[in-house]
Amino acid sequence: MKKLFEIVSITALSFFISAAIVSADGKGFRGFHGVYEMIANGSCLHSTNDFYETEDGFFKPNGDSVVWGATSMVQGTLIFNRDGSGTASGENYVIDFPPGLPGRGPIVRDGPFGFSFTFEVTHEGVITVILPNGFELNGMISKDQKTVTLGSANQYIPEIFGGPAYCNYGRVLIRVDR
Repeated sequence: MKKLFEIVSITALSFFISAAIVSADGKGFRGFHGVYEMIANGSCLHSTNDFYETEDGFFKPNGDSVVWGATSMVQGTLIFNRDGSGTASGENYVIDFPPGLPGRGPIVRDGPFGFSFTFEVTHEGVITVILPNGFELNGMISKDQKTVTLGSANQYIPEIFGGPAYCNYGRVLIRVDR
């Protein structure tokens, strides 16, 4: 009888411990939400007349294009809602290097941005943010959900400031409110 009690007790205890471990992170990433402040840095290669793919898989501006580089620093706020929708707003600070956009030349500029987006999160914390133009940003949410990293590498943008561009951006988001 004593052995049976020990087996039943150990089984019950194991069940409750495993249930506690499974629920230790609350609902996992289901219902992810919150207000996050973002800082991002990036760079773009602009071309007035598009790009072509080289034999080795790289992308070069077409020969008759005006070509220039730009760097960007972005500060903003992203609000993630429990239903998978969100909004972003902030300021974009850009330096266009020579020769710059035709008719404007090299320039230091800034401007506000704002848009709605949708997002999906896996149980492991992988996040995909889908922007209104269909672009996707991919990244990770920290286990404590205080930090989100998003990146986009060699992302083709068909029309931005006078023509297409390839851009790289890294974004770090820090939760400031639930």
